[in-house]
Amino acid sequence: DASLTQLVAMQEDGHWSDARTTAAAILALSGEGSTLSKGPHSRSVRGAVHWLSKQVNPKTGLLIHTGPYDDTTHAWALAAIADIAHLDRSTVGKTFTKRLVKGALGLQQESGLWGQDKAVVETTAQMLLALNIAEKAGVDVADEAIERALSALDQITDARTGKVTAFKRATAIDTTQATSAVVMAKLLNGRLPAADKLLARSLDLLEKELNEKSRSIKLYLKVSDLEFWGWTTLCRAQMGDDKAWRWTGFQRAAAAAIAAKEGSSEEPAKALALSTMIFGAAYRYETVMEK
Repeated sequence: DASLTQLVAMQEDGHWSDARTTAAAILALSGEGSTLSKGPHSRSVRGAVHWLSKQVNPKTGLLIHTGPYDDTTHAWALAAIADIAHLDRSTVGKTFTKRLVKGALGLQQESGLWGQDKAVVETTAQMLLALNIAEKAGVDVADEAIERALSALDQITDARTGKVTAFKRATAIDTTQATSAVVMAKLLNGRLPAADKLLARSLDLLEKELNEKSRSIKLYLKVSDLEFWGWTTLCRAQMGDDKAWRWTGFQRAAAAAIAAKEGSSEEPAKALALSTMIFGAAYRYETVMEK
């Protein structure tokens, strides 16, 4: 609650520093029960959704943007607007969700992926999660686009180990984070380990890697590390409760939130939003795997 109150206090003219941070803030607030019509921070959500919706080009479905287009920001914006449309059953929210879905499908590469360079794996996974939320909001998403993306992720997953390997255009990728992102994207789009041997191998790998890293990983105060904890905590929640991993993730999120409040974070609003989402990882998405 304190983190959300601080986050809301940083909001200016309906938004935070940029579209991606605004989208993350909306998801943090909606995850804790605030929507357009209810919750302690509904006013803040309304302002943010209004601002973010105005950034969407009604013809192309793309965000109004200068410079190289950032597929990751588009995925976050789609997830945020779709989540509100789903929770509030908002007609206006559904309209903007449809526009963002149109933009997202137009951005999909011939390979089936989204994003550029080293962010391609996580960007594709984030877009698949966003499209999944859009479907829950009642917006039709072409099955062919989802299957192309999932097949592309299969192609960059090692068939023997289940580890997600570096895409040919990527540089260094944290394979644990990338593998967690791919596992989440697959699970939430209907794939299950009982029928998908590659997914089963990825889960077996993560079971080992996450257990090892929970004992040895160092805690840093960077937003990029929060993204690591976000993906891995979401994935760990799907795999089954792991108190050691969850506690380490919570420590990491709490440290980042404190740094943001004390002014020692480079991106305080983003850090607060992502930290809050880590705390809520266990209930952000419905568990689809049988324990």
